[in-house]
Amino acid sequence: GLSAQQFGIAFGVNALGLILMTQLNPLLLRRFSPLRILSVGVGIAATAALVMLGIALAGGAGLMGVLGPLTVIVASCGLCFPNAPALALTRHGEAAGSAAALLGAFQFGIGGLAAPIVGFVPGEGAVPMAVVMATTTCTAVALVLVIRGRRARHRAGARAGRERVATA
Repeated sequence: GLSAQQFGIAFGVNALGLILMTQLNPLLLRRFSPLRILSVGVGIAATAALVMLGIALAGGAGLMGVLGPLTVIVASCGLCFPNAPALALTRHGEAAGSAAALLGAFQFGIGGLAAPIVGFVPGEGAVPMAVVMATTTCTAVALVLVIRGRRARHRAGARAGRERVATA
């Protein structure tokens, strides 16, 4: 485990990473779409979670081997937290308040379910946490890929429709 001072330092480093990435997000939005930034954020998180899982399964690097990837995962949330709700709410402007409340409840519900699931995953040390983090972040990558595919098909359909109108 960590002493109180070590925990405070680890917590502070994670908080700093999250804050820095959240502050970087508006600068990135000047050049990239929210979906692109979200894609990169979940990709970074999933990669770090898989690294953490590998380290935990190998039993190597101890606590520092877990804290390094964990810090990267937490920092990448600074790219995900602002963009995921923004994308989710873009199509629900007429009911943005209700949609935001439902989204928040859903996020807290998933968080509430994740903690006991970690307790049910077999393994020692950081393995259960790493399994749940790798599973959830890889699921997030899959969902972002689905969203990107739907948007690409929608744009292609709209483009084809404009071309039909132009040639008619």
